[in-house]
Amino acid sequence: MGYAHTSQDATDIDFSNISCSVRPTLPPTGVAKRSEPLSNISKITTEMKNTQHTHCNHLFQKLVKEHNLVDKFIEIAKESHYPIFKSNKAYPINLNIWGIRSNNKCTTHYNDVIAVFYNEVIDDGDVWNLHLFEATTDPSDLLLEQPMNKRGTAILAEGYHKALWEIGKHKAQYVALVQTNPCYIYRDNNEDTIMNLDTLSYGEFGINLHHAASTRVQEEIGYYSAGCQVIKDINQWNDVFIPLVKKAVGKGTQSYVLINEIDIY
Repeated sequence: MGYAHTSQDATDIDFSNISCSVRPTLPPTGVAKRSEPLSNISKITTEMKNTQHTHCNHLFQKLVKEHNLVDKFIEIAKESHYPIFKSNKAYPINLNIWGIRSNNKCTTHYNDVIAVFYNEVIDDGDVWNLHLFEATTDPSDLLLEQPMNKRGTAILAEGYHKALWEIGKHKAQYVALVQTNPCYIYRDNNEDTIMNLDTLSYGEFGINLHHAASTRVQEEIGYYSAGCQVIKDINQWNDVFIPLVKKAVGKGTQSYVLINEIDIY
């Protein structure tokens, strides 16, 4: 299946000499080797829009203390041949949306992180803006135990998913990022709370990026993820994430990178 034209496929984008996969990559094996901070990053600014204290998300607590997190993302991208999208004349805001899957195998709580970062060009180089959101990149324990699909619950594979989303309506209810191109998933059909990464499929499965409860912020995932990527805090979603996505993505598509905590630490 071909990919729709997108701001992130434009020919005038500066990929900083990082090659781009043609389609989503399979989960990487091993831990990427680290290198020195990149010289073309002259300054990094960080905005953390956390609206309440987290009790279960230890990964989030670690990442908010990182002072060179964008540097690390760029290193991982270079080593794994993922693109880093940068601003250009046509698209002054060109988002990089990355999910970081926790080493914690618990599927009950929001213990993952979604990072959104983008550059602004100033006289002495790039300034990177970074937002971190508590999230889940995994299906919940409830939906692992009770799959909604007879083939099993979907688990998005780690790697680069090109032009995965466009702006649309999640379940025809509210504005979100909805799947528009195929991706790799695992199917877990053994009906326990542990993710089983044995059976790999490629296609369109309704893997969206949406928010959790709209009236409160809660620690448990519940029925909010059957494989989708889900941001925990409705306030962060409304105040930061969706306004930024609307401004940046428009009628184009948005790629996604899903990595593991071990890729950073």
